[in-house]
Amino acid sequence: MAKGYFLYHLDKTTCGGRILSGASDDVYIIGGVARQQVRVGDPVSCGVHKGQFRVCGGMGDTYTVGGAPKVWAGSLDSFSSCPCRARFIPSVLTHTYDSHANAGRAAEREQTAKQQKLREAKDKGIEPMPIPVRIYQTKNQMDDYQAKDMRHGDLDIRTLKVRFRIDVNTVSTKVNPRTLMEKPPLNPWPLLSPDERAMLPEEPARKVSKEESAGLMFDEFRSLAQVYSFHGPYKDIITEMINHMQGNSGRPYSSPLLDRALKEQILNDRSRQSSLLKIKGILHDAINYEYGFIPLSKKGDYSMKRVILRSLTQQFCLNLTVGSTGLTGW
Repeated sequence: MAKGYFLYHLDKTTCGGRILSGASDDVYIIGGVARQQVRVGDPVSCGVHKGQFRVCGGMGDTYTVGGAPKVWAGSLDSFSSCPCRARFIPSVLTHTYDSHANAGRAAEREQTAKQQKLREAKDKGIEPMPIPVRIYQTKNQMDDYQAKDMRHGDLDIRTLKVRFRIDVNTVSTKVNPRTLMEKPPLNPWPLLSPDERAMLPEEPARKVSKEESAGLMFDEFRSLAQVYSFHGPYKDIITEMINHMQGNSGRPYSSPLLDRALKEQILNDRSRQSSLLKIKGILHDAINYEYGFIPLSKKGDYSMKRVILRSLTQQFCLNLTVGSTGLTGW
């Protein structure tokens, strides 16, 4: 059975905040400092976000103040109401309790307190947004083959040259895909001088088929790609994608490694352009932390959708849903 520790004011949070005060009538002198034992609802600061928050969740034991029960806070059961949902770091390790000592009564009191908060909010005209609720959805879904960026087709030489500024005669060092003539190696005799190379007989250019031309260019594509992907757990993904493209099966390409790479990129992005941080910031501003929910009035808030839209590329498919356990997107 896990052992928990009672909390005292001045105990720190895992996000760098601190418990600001506790029960004024329950004070202990610890290390020469008067420390108040902490209860659910006592104030706490956050090391990341400005403002004052409160201690949530108690270990179950209570004492009565003015006829109302107050629940003691504990390291196993309590957390901060700040956006970090930080836990507490106990500093007094001699005042302990066993886990789930009064779990049933604590859960019942927590539910009663939550219902009381909802009644207070309703009296003030603040309605909670029913959850789960979808607050944003892109126009096109994943693998929507009617989307513009999912359509494909052959491009003629003029389009490649004028629109994309691609010269098909020089796009490859291996073959000319327009004339289907194989090109000689750039420097087949690196140890010979220019004069010595000039004395060698010229090799006649070889005519190749369209299939050979495509194969030579895909081989070149793979070789060049390895320059930018030569180490790490994801180094083979680009080769797999090129192989899939060359196979021309028409099936969508998928890879667990590619999914993991995208997930890591999203979770580890700490830049100002991070989509995830922008979405979290929007929800942080929308949540009423006093009552613990997003007000219904925020459901049609266009500013939330506008910021989400600006943080996403047009190719990114997203359903954004707020549920009782947090935020989900895919």
